[in-house]
Amino acid sequence: MDDAEYIYKQDVKEKAITARSSHKYGSSRRRRCGLSSDNLTRKEWERMNGPVHTLKPDEALSWDRFRALPKSLQQDYIKHILSKFKVGPAALGRMFGVSEAYCGDYLKKQLGITFQGRTTRQETLRFLNAYRPERGPVCADKKNTELTRVSLTFCGGFSPDAIAARLQGLFLRAQRSRLRSIFLLLRLE
Repeated sequence: MDDAEYIYKQDVKEKAITARSSHKYGSSRRRRCGLSSDNLTRKEWERMNGPVHTLKPDEALSWDRFRALPKSLQQDYIKHILSKFKVGPAALGRMFGVSEAYCGDYLKKQLGITFQGRTTRQETLRFLNAYRPERGPVCADKKNTELTRVSLTFCGGFSPDAIAARLQGLFLRAQRSRLRSIFLLLRLE
């Protein structure tokens, strides 16, 4: 056996010893760093992770479901709508089923949403048809709509002319309509 062969066999022998020793119990490869979360039950693990919210941005939400979402998801939902449609708080309030003023105040003050420009009627109808499929399409033609009940509430002084003008705007000029009025006057002292 010459020197080169001897050195080669010694090298192979050392590498084999090193390879076998890596599988021994005390080696650094076998040690595992344990965490406290490794011993949690499934219930404890889910409680630690917190609630999960599922949101489909192209579907209409009720006001209660919208308010149950975290603020960041509320902002993302409204920003998604505003990126697709140029609508204001009035159309969003109609979708949510709340008043325009309440919806606008909440979106502006609580979420920091700003609205630009005016909304066209066609854009509002396009938005409401896209985000109100369960109630059927919103009709742009007043001839096909039927108004069954109107409620007007006033607090403080009011003008009869303003009431008449408001009621006159609800009906078409050539349309035959029947109006039954019930007045309840409460005096607060």
